Amino acid sequence: MYFFHPGKGYKEGDPRHQSPYAEVLYHQNVIISLYPVPEGDIHTIKGVLPKGNWQQQPNALFGLVDHVYFAVFLSHSYTVEERRGYLEVSFNDLSGGVTIEAVSATKAVEMGIETLDEFAIAMGSKAPEHLFLDEKTLQANYNNLSGDQLQLITRVNAASKATINGSLVSFEKYKV
Repeated sequence: MYFFHPGKGYKEGDPRHQSPYAEVLYHQNVIISLYPVPEGDIHTIKGVLPKGNWQQQPNALFGLVDHVYFAVFLSHSYTVEERRGYLEVSFNDLSGGVTIEAVSATKAVEMGIETLDEFAIAMGSKAPEHLFLDEKTLQANYNNLSGDQLQLITRVNAASKATINGSLVSFEKYKV
């Protein structure tokens, strides 16, 4: 499962070749992605979802695949096309964002959720806030199921800022 802004070499129906226009925040079982696409570039975001049991709602998809529930929140309305071996999600003509939270079926049962319908109802009220502060600045705010407050802010052609519970996420001290 992934989303991307198509880049050089991309061909319709071949979900590869992403552009450099993506900023992400990973935290536990959540991914927030923002796509600050500059003016003049194609404003299309593509996504690849595994085949499974999916419910489509405005600006969200809820799925159950191999004993894992997925909540996929999109900043704009979208289309879904069935492809060979996967589902292709698209939204066009806009910069935007996608937030995904995954929950094992075992964890969902501990939360009192036993069906995809129950998961969709529970997660439907947790939709992130996608903000377009100006034509170059995107922001996503999301409170995950663990209660953590996640925020990602990015600008076209600028560094992003990610926070978890108000603390800046930094990889400056990370060593490989």
